[in-house]
Amino acid sequence: MTFIQKLFLAAIIISSIAALILESIWVSIFLNAAALFSLYIVIPAVNWKRNRVESRAIFEALNIYAFGKMWVGKKAEVVLVKDTDKFEGVETLARTIEGHWFIVEISISNKGKAKLKKLHEINTEAAKTILKGEPGIYERYFGISDN
Repeated sequence: MTFIQKLFLAAIIISSIAALILESIWVSIFLNAAALFSLYIVIPAVNWKRNRVESRAIFEALNIYAFGKMWVGKKAEVVLVKDTDKFEGVETLARTIEGHWFIVEISISNKGKAKLKKLHEINTEAAKTILKGEPGIYERYFGISDN
């Protein structure tokens, strides 16, 4: 959680305690519900969006020579993006203009800073296996599945 998110939750909790002291039980219940809603719905949604924005920036800035090839994020086509590690990272499956498949692992700190963790070159069969669970995407790149 960011500092502002922690501050917001602390303000709600302090207000809730003050409402209890002033014997305003309904206000306290409402504020506790607001804190729980923020903690379980709003904050994870904000963090998810922030993580996607940060990971996209890292992917687009990718410009690495590895495995005998140049991997450039801006020139690659993003095929699939998945969250990992309870929203603390993102895996991006992508394909180059030449048709080479690769996975970029991006880690994201609690403060929302993203960094490249790993780059994996994969073959077409591995890409097919990964996309089996995504029929629409699979059909776009490989046609209708045999299974």
